[in-house]
Amino acid sequence: MAAANRYTGANYVITWQVGATVYTISNDYSKLDFKKNVKLEDKTAANDTDASYNATYKEGEADLTFFDTSETIISSGIDAALIEGTVGVLSIYAKGIVTGKAVLQGPFIVENHEDNIAFDKNVETKVKFRKNGPMTKDDGALQ
Repeated sequence: MAAANRYTGANYVITWQVGATVYTISNDYSKLDFKKNVKLEDKTAANDTDASYNATYKEGEADLTFFDTSETIISSGIDAALIEGTVGVLSIYAKGIVTGKAVLQGPFIVENHEDNIAFDKNVETKVKFRKNGPMTKDDGALQ
């Protein structure tokens, strides 16, 4: 595929909804890694020479890295909503919030919140979200 036909993360919009408040993280985020997987149960029998498995339950996680734009590490804004243990709805809009474009959305819990503070560099915040139930909008879903 020609480079001109590839889409980048420049149009990504990520929202985190806690209760009735929706926080938008865009432009200042630097990386989002999103993965889903299924737990496997070994069903290999004693005489089998190759392993075999049953799929059990689905898991997922998202690792988000962004630049802290607040004056303090834990502010009244987005940072306060990303404290470990916070439960909310994570929405990932790969091509922006546009009707007919892809969206991933589901309940998540903040598992880890990390602030990287360098003396002469930008403060970088890393947040690990863990899927906390079934996705409400999964692969192939449109806005």
